[in-house]
Amino acid sequence: MQRDINFFSVYHSGAAGYDKATIAGLSVLLSCVVVMAGVFAFIKIDDATVQAQNRSISSFLAQRNVTSVASAVSEANRKTAYLKQYEALAAKNAKAFTSLPVVDSDLLGAIAKAQPADVTVSDLNYTDMAIKLTCAATDEKSAAVFTNALKASGKFDYATYDGVVKGGTSCSFTITCTLKGGGGQ
Repeated sequence: MQRDINFFSVYHSGAAGYDKATIAGLSVLLSCVVVMAGVFAFIKIDDATVQAQNRSISSFLAQRNVTSVASAVSEANRKTAYLKQYEALAAKNAKAFTSLPVVDSDLLGAIAKAQPADVTVSDLNYTDMAIKLTCAATDEKSAAVFTNALKASGKFDYATYDGVVKGGTSCSFTITCTLKGGGGQ
């Protein structure tokens, strides 16, 4: 008689006989797979949400009114930078201006006191630390007298005239004076 081999008899006879350590190991492994699958799913969903928000923001920024506002802000920033440069330059110039000596009534009084009777001052020009007086007189020697009197007043480092130009009954000349502390020539 021939006997058949039944390969399925193991399944009919009950449990295959896994021990508790194997079952615990499989449980831990299965739990890790489930947790990893959950983390992966969370990351994918979060990434999709961030990508959707990114597309929404990009489309908002690409709209015409947003680009015009951005260009207006850029222009305002450029103007602000220019105003700051202007303010710094104005402050520098104000400081330089306040460091110059002031042509005050004392100084004008000293010029008037030194002026001979026949001399007429037709123009007074103040630049930097110098005063230029354009004058006319009836006597040629008045230019030298006026220049020496200005030197003697103590208000100027130096005073000089450029010569006398005679014209008819009068003559003209220009006196240049440098205020004290002006560096002189």
